[in-house]
Amino acid sequence: MTSVIIDHDVIGWAYRNMSKIKSQYNDVNIIGKNNSSEELMNNNISDLNIAKYCLKNNCDLLTADTKSYIDWFNAYTGIKKLMISKFDYWNEGQRPILLIQINDNKMNLELNPNVKILRSLDTAPPRFKNKIISMVNESLIQFPELSDDKITLGITHVNDGNATWEDSYKIRLNPRRLTYFTIGHELTHLLQFKGKLPMTEKSTDIFTLARSMLFLDEPPCYLKIPRKLQNYWEENSELIHKICKDSIEYRKNNRNYIQWAENAFAKLKINTK
Repeated sequence: MTSVIIDHDVIGWAYRNMSKIKSQYNDVNIIGKNNSSEELMNNNISDLNIAKYCLKNNCDLLTADTKSYIDWFNAYTGIKKLMISKFDYWNEGQRPILLIQINDNKMNLELNPNVKILRSLDTAPPRFKNKIISMVNESLIQFPELSDDKITLGITHVNDGNATWEDSYKIRLNPRRLTYFTIGHELTHLLQFKGKLPMTEKSTDIFTLARSMLFLDEPPCYLKIPRKLQNYWEENSELIHKICKDSIEYRKNNRNYIQWAENAFAKLKINTK
């Protein structure tokens, strides 16, 4: 997902948090503002028409209105599924910022042409196969360095995931423990095989978390993370993402960038809201 709409009621929050929004979206539309699409220029646009626009143009919605979407299923038959999650907390407005993802229940199942499916995935139950293909498609967008590489995709039940390089790049994922972080971690291993990144598991975690906010849906496997920070991972994901990006910059002149990142995690003032 690369586009998002900012609802009327959270514009004040949005201007203060634009860096976080733009770290996840390439196209930001604010209702009634000049940089928005023509259809969104009307300040009085109805909630239902916003929903229709999101569905038609494949974009997300950020809002604090907890009632706007209740009638959408009855009012518009095109909406089959809503996914609602907490994106942030607006301290001044004293309410959560909701991320609403609206779709017609169709997943992105047109597999990247450079990805070949192993028999283990091809014969898997559709709910597993479809989920893996959809999430891998979305993750590969964040790895343009792999756009010309042939990748073989399969299933493992031994661990969360693994990556190998024999005659070709292979990744295997566990459908029962699948996260974007795991996918990003294994794709980062492929960059290591290409000789572009240092070959340690902790460095894999850092480069994965620094690449995109998409991959911050769970704590990493190998980095030393304080227990409290793990418990409030979502609330602090933007700061964690920045620490990892800063540690990669620090690495340009210092060898102890991993220790630097872990120290930064330990000293982080943890947001619990």
